[in-house]
Amino acid sequence: MERLITFISGRIISVVLLVLFNVLLVRLMATTEYGLYAVLISLASIANTLGSLGAQRFLPKYMSLARSPENAATVRDMALAFISLRFVIVLVSAGLCLLISNLWLSKDITVNPSAFIPFIFLSVISSLYADAEVVSQSLNQQRISRVVAISEPLFRTTAVAVLVLFHIALSGVGVVWIMIATQGLAWVTLAANAWVTLRQKVKSVTQAGGKPPRHEIIGIISSGYVSGLTALGASPPFIRLVAANFLSASEFAALSFVQTITLSLQRYSPGFLLFPFLEPAIMGWQTSQKEEGQAKAGAALSLIAKVDAFIITFGILALAPLATEILQLLAGDRIAPRPLILLLSMAAIIGGTVVRCSEVAASFVSAYKAIFLSSGLSFLFVSILVFGGPYLGIAAILAFPIVDSLTRSFAMEAAAKSRGFVAVIDWSRILLCFGLIASSVLLSERIFAPLGFSLLEKFAFSAGMIAVGAVCFLILKPLTKAEGALIAAYVRSPRIGRLLGWLTRS
Repeated sequence: MERLITFISGRIISVVLLVLFNVLLVRLMATTEYGLYAVLISLASIANTLGSLGAQRFLPKYMSLARSPENAATVRDMALAFISLRFVIVLVSAGLCLLISNLWLSKDITVNPSAFIPFIFLSVISSLYADAEVVSQSLNQQRISRVVAISEPLFRTTAVAVLVLFHIALSGVGVVWIMIATQGLAWVTLAANAWVTLRQKVKSVTQAGGKPPRHEIIGIISSGYVSGLTALGASPPFIRLVAANFLSASEFAALSFVQTITLSLQRYSPGFLLFPFLEPAIMGWQTSQKEEGQAKAGAALSLIAKVDAFIITFGILALAPLATEILQLLAGDRIAPRPLILLLSMAAIIGGTVVRCSEVAASFVSAYKAIFLSSGLSFLFVSILVFGGPYLGIAAILAFPIVDSLTRSFAMEAAAKSRGFVAVIDWSRILLCFGLIASSVLLSERIFAPLGFSLLEKFAFSAGMIAVGAVCFLILKPLTKAEGALIAAYVRSPRIGRLLGWLTRS
């Protein structure tokens, strides 16, 4: 529990600082310079994904072996080899992204040669920093990780504030150099700490020889890599680059600003924060009796999906009448305050959690083929998005990640159920959430934004929409019997028991 509290507390402070950083940028930078910054960040994210080599699965799986000191030397050698290879692949991917961007971008924002070198540095440094963060978490170094997670955005924000204080104009390339410096310092700190920790463990005990089988390593890397590539098509950076070709500078700035904020929210949403701690426990239930283990795993995954879905849905209901005012408050008049950009970007968080839960269910019953095949659905959606983006409009483009996630999730869950797994996603309640969200977007675009309601009236509408959502969930009972039983098994409280009676359907 102490590890979890340390992890979450650092991330909450980090989110606040990152939001402050992005508010400063969108308010103080020229629209075209902010657009260039957003494009460079998106391209760097795509380069990291193309060069990921399944790092999101490889590093947690094998770095955690070093918690037993006798494995420290093996882990150290594997980490060095993997990160060195990833360094080279990210370099190649960054060059490829630059080439494609020059051929692809044709609107107001282009990547000039002066941005090439900082972009390459940013791609490499951000990938190394991300890997060092995963290694630190795997080695149970939550305290140093929290310090770095807070200090990096703090230094970044302070540097921007100092430039503004001395009346130095902020440019897209200049902000990228600031990020290179702060993330580089963060990477050096985490990497040095991890290296010292591993070296001390190597010296402390006799080391066990041997590495995991090569076919196992290749399997982990390939499945993680394909999963990462699949998620790329529905990711905010990719959506941003597609939209850059037909949106105006102010609309693109709005999309980039909102996606940056919602991406931070997604990384620190309850589902995302809990997964690193709950996924190993869920996988551990494989050792239980087959039916019992699958039932508990299904209920736990369904609850994770619902936590994010319910929180985001009520957040959207509350914000729908006030979306225009919130965007203007945060970003001023430099962006187009379209409510649907904020609301649909928030809704995509639900899809990300749902598809991740289904992926874990498929892995639980070793339905890896379904994970790979579901990737084909994403590539189909990506093709439609790339070639049809200019004709679909911003609403359809923002809805694409949601459709992609739900479709892939349905396919993977079907494969898991065919192997005896119980239902993972409570589709009726998840679809209820999206029904409420769609209604909120429609009301916000057609009524709340264009009509001249006062701020007090909009607050009243906000309270009313929350009440309507609460009534819908109370009437339809949001929890299944298995979910209620799982909560009751871990939270023994008479009050919680009575509340579960209201919320659980028979």
